[in-house]
Amino acid sequence: MHPFRQRSVVEQIADHLRQGFRNGHWCGELPGVRSLVRELGVSKDTVETAIHLLESEGCLQSEGPGRRKQIIISRDLEGETKSLRVGVLLSDPLKLINLHAQQMMLDVIRRIENAGHTCFTVERSMAELGFKVPRIARMIDSAKADAWVAYSPRRDTLEWFLGRSIPVLAVGGSFSGLPVASTATTIDQAIRDSVGALHQLGHHRIVAITPESWRIPVPSLTGNSFLDALEECGISPTSYHMPAWEQSAEGLGKLLDSLFLITPPTALIFVNPATYVAALEFFGPKGIRIPRDLSVICMTTGPLFSLLPHHTAHFNWPIDEHVRRVNRWLKCLAKGGTDIEQETFPATFEPGETIAEAKPAK
Repeated sequence: MHPFRQRSVVEQIADHLRQGFRNGHWCGELPGVRSLVRELGVSKDTVETAIHLLESEGCLQSEGPGRRKQIIISRDLEGETKSLRVGVLLSDPLKLINLHAQQMMLDVIRRIENAGHTCFTVERSMAELGFKVPRIARMIDSAKADAWVAYSPRRDTLEWFLGRSIPVLAVGGSFSGLPVASTATTIDQAIRDSVGALHQLGHHRIVAITPESWRIPVPSLTGNSFLDALEECGISPTSYHMPAWEQSAEGLGKLLDSLFLITPPTALIFVNPATYVAALEFFGPKGIRIPRDLSVICMTTGPLFSLLPHHTAHFNWPIDEHVRRVNRWLKCLAKGGTDIEQETFPATFEPGETIAEAKPAK
């Protein structure tokens, strides 16, 4: 019988860290020493000695002075699935995000939890933190997640994730040219199809009611897709077709008053469903009937639209594809792999019952 040997605190802490690597409590980048001291309740010397032991075993890899060590999954763990702690970072509070994005992110969270991972949404959105990277970084550091799903992140935020080697998947946002996993929707073809359908019905005065991001400081890629679609139909785009307006209820009222004063549009395309529903209140007193007098398209819809008298022409968004993409990314991470593939899925145009032939000009 082997003699009993009491294990040192360092060995116990090293075992605890190894187990954390296996079950996914820590993934990718090891937290700093001070963070581990607070979490484990032991001295700084004990943590540093345990880290040195794990580094000598090949469980940790140094990235150089001043940089955090990388967790290395050993060969005997290859193919083993770990449970991850996944944080969700939103561009705006969930209640302010458009309806299709709300549904998508709720489905993403449900899929993550059904896969056996822990999922949480941080208390404050990037907008609430002023999109300031230092403030976002402090929140992320305190959350102690193994991986992050970020909805519509800005480029500087993703660059911070990359600098810290923290796994992140961007759902939309400014990820182009960065080595990060992503999933995004392309709506160029849906825009072309919707404008083309209106043009075939004789519409030339087609106006898009857009958020500022489509126009300021210059037309965005999506805004240009709309303007290009008009040109493809032989319509020379001007500010009439994508007007500036104050993003408020009063501003929308002023815009509609001006649009229908002299040369009213025969078709309106709304980006946001709230804007479309608000505009319906304007159409009623004016005697404007849909689709007899005015054709309308709303790019996104929701449960409220099922109560409207007509099936609204809209875009179908690839929500399920985005949810499956997040699931594939997490499966790879849970097995110790790396996934930085960038995938895009197209939205499609659904004509509905709110578009019809344009009335002849008087």
